[in-house]
Amino acid sequence: MRPSQFARSTCFEAGHLTSVNAGWRSVRPVIDAEQCTLCLNCYMYCPDGTIAKVRDDEGACVAVVVDYDFCKGCGVCAKVCPVPCIAMVDEHAGENEGASETAETLDETSPSAEMGPATEGGAA
Repeated sequence: MRPSQFARSTCFEAGHLTSVNAGWRSVRPVIDAEQCTLCLNCYMYCPDGTIAKVRDDEGACVAVVVDYDFCKGCGVCAKVCPVPCIAMVDEHAGENEGASETAETLDETSPSAEMGPATEGGAA
């Protein structure tokens, strides 16, 4: 079958995503723009194409950003970053630094109103 025979309604340009993240992502990448060297490894290796270049008026790449609507939180970008300036943070931890550690500490030490006491008989 030749490409000219493909149905036009179901073919998309390469890198075109058709549906947004359904909310199941548990971690998300956060790029530290001050440390980023613009090596573009994250841009090249992202399997979903959710990292985009930000260009200035002359067309030069000045930053990279993550499209969280389509990011699945796989962490490939963080693994290939040579600096590293990409951190995978807890999706529900909020915007505060250290929120992830605080949430883990609270989960271990205090009972939850929805789940009862945190003790589960030592099961791991």
